[in-house]
Amino acid sequence: MLIAFFWIWVISIVYAEENKPLAKTETAVTFEQALKNHEILKQQEQEELAKKLHFNLSQIIETWMTQTKTNQESALGSRLEQSWEKLSLLYPISPVHYEYYLRGYKYSLIKSDVTKTNSIVDPYKATVIIKEDLYVERNHAPNVSDANLYFYTVSTNYTLNFEYINEKFNLINSDNKVISIENKCPDEIKRLRL
Repeated sequence: MLIAFFWIWVISIVYAEENKPLAKTETAVTFEQALKNHEILKQQEQEELAKKLHFNLSQIIETWMTQTKTNQESALGSRLEQSWEKLSLLYPISPVHYEYYLRGYKYSLIKSDVTKTNSIVDPYKATVIIKEDLYVERNHAPNVSDANLYFYTVSTNYTLNFEYINEKFNLINSDNKVISIENKCPDEIKRLRL
């Protein structure tokens, strides 16, 4: 009997609360405003962190490209160490080993991506893909009638993987893959040689 009385009392209170007009107390309004302010602040912090991470990564990419371009600049006109003849099944290149000379280069950023991890040690990782175009000339007799046949563009994708540790991105590994070898080259590169 006591249990039945208790349930009748609970139902009457719930019914009365449901039919009562909702009036926000001053405390509830203040709490809601504080919660909204906290969410806005949290969103601003996330945006600032994303800007910082992308800025740091772009500086590292610029440094990598500058160092690589400096190395290539010093190698212009010199013979390249390569074994591209091994790729003759995939690309239109002779299966016989030839010497190639570097005549020019170009670097372009293909992808730059920062992702959040669940790790406390390295909370962010970044992947960067940079395309390298090497403009090369295959060794040939100096009196050939058409030197255009000996100019190639060798394109390679470099994938750089970084971890964000101690407030900076650190390179953890890198990989490169030749993605194309074409029997063509920009005219300005050919003119420099011809």
